Amino acid sequence: MRTGDEYIKTLNDGRTVLIDGEAVQNVAEHPAFRNVIGTIAELFDIAADPDNGMQYHSAEINGPANRVFSIP
Repeated sequence: MRTGDEYIKTLNDGRTVLIDGEAVQNVAEHPAFRNVIGTIAELFDIAADPDNGMQYHSAEINGPANRVFSIP
């Protein structure tokens, strides 16, 4: 399961993000994005913590998966 830190690290993969015509050097720290990125990272952390009951064993990947992706 991906954690919040792992999610944030994927955002610095060399992509170009522009805001008002200016390139953003670090998306995760930019004021326009940091709050929503922080919220998404928290959701990843909640889902990755087995104590929260958000995981199940997926036969398709033979490992843990987030319940939000399970077939009802």
